[in-house]
Amino acid sequence: MLRAATKLILKVGTTKTTLKDVSILAGYSQGFASSRFGSKDGLFLSLEKHHRAIWRHNLQNHLDGKKGLKALLGRIDAMESTIKKETDNVRAMYLLWFDSVGQKTVLDQHLTKFNQDAITAAIIHIKEGIKVGDIKEDIDVKSYAVRNVAEIFGLIYLWVNSPEAIDICACLRDLKKRTNMELMRADRIQD
Repeated sequence: MLRAATKLILKVGTTKTTLKDVSILAGYSQGFASSRFGSKDGLFLSLEKHHRAIWRHNLQNHLDGKKGLKALLGRIDAMESTIKKETDNVRAMYLLWFDSVGQKTVLDQHLTKFNQDAITAAIIHIKEGIKVGDIKEDIDVKSYAVRNVAEIFGLIYLWVNSPEAIDICACLRDLKKRTNMELMRADRIQD
């Protein structure tokens, strides 16, 4: 059912995706998605829960034992890996989130929490990096964390809007390189 919903969202958008069409595409009777999810919001929340599980698993794999700068860079690697492995899922999830902005729905509230969690994690990684000495001390921690998360989100927005025009993985690798150069202490830079 979630794969069918993902396909429909990518094909016709979130507004035109219906529970009836999800049921039929998944090979069930017309009302099956309604009985399973209750509403379109219920379906979308299930998609988000599925996406978050994929993200958490991938993130754990990329952060395993890392702290500071390595952890911050690992988050970028996790995003690239998730996009490579779950392209349709990522595109559909971000379409749902972009469409939810300003709608004051449960999904919009979940997006706000997701963004805040990402910023908080970046702040923690930067503070850890400063403490262990692999990140410069003169960084405005919160500002840099917000900028880092915003750049990732913005790159994904551009990619979701024009996937054929944006090489999202190359952009994320460039962001990783720039983040490393901007944050690394001068005495830690290697030629």
